[in-house]
Order: sequence, then structure tokens, then C-alpha cells
Amino acid sequence: HLYPAQAYQLCREVYRILNPGGHFIIITPQPRHQTAIFSNFWADQTHIRPYHRAAIEALLKNTKFKIYKSYDFISTVPIVRKVLTSAKLYGLYHTSIPVFNALRLGTLDECVIGKK
Repeated sequence: HLYPAQAYQLCREVYRILNPGGHFIIITPQPRHQTAIFSNFWADQTHIRPYHRAAIEALLKNTKFKIYKSYDFISTVPIVRKVLTSAKLYGLYHTSIPVFNALRLGTLDECVIGKK
């Protein structure tokens, strides 16, 4: 939900205030995933642009972060996540994640973790 200049400014500020050895985790829907392509993703006017994992990695590197980890993952179906976490069933939620991954249910997301 940020323009590139705003994303750069955010990363610079996070780097500035983060303790040495601290981690900055960025998770975003994978732009190539059909959920983003074929849904009403672009109907939401706050969606300024998609951020591919390579762009996030470059952004972090340009703001002095080292890439700690970078990967794709399947997030759980949003309604399941909302129901289980709002009911404070965190153990059940975290136990269900491998099941969703094995069944390839959910949305494909990207995660990049930068380390100061």
C-alpha cells in the first residue's frame, strides 16, 4: 500500500530504529498468484502496486539490511485464520498450517526477512 519512495523511506526508518541483530519481516501476496490476478485486488484503490520478492530484497539491501531469509509460503484460508485466532485457539491455528500447506489451500504469499 506504499509508493516506492514511501517503501524506501519506511525501510530506512525501520533500519534506523531497529536494534543491531534485529529482524524486519515483510509479508505480501505473491503478485503472480491467481488470487491477486483474478480477484478484485486492483479494485481496491489502496493497492498502489504489487511488490515482487526480488523488489523487496533489493529495497532491503538498498537500505543496509542483509537478507536473512526469503521464501514463498501458503498462508491459511483467511476465514480459518480469523476464526481460530479471534477465538484464541492459537495452538490449533499453528497446528493447521502444515495441513493447509500440504493440501495447497490458501493464498501464495512471499516473505522476506531483513537483518540489521
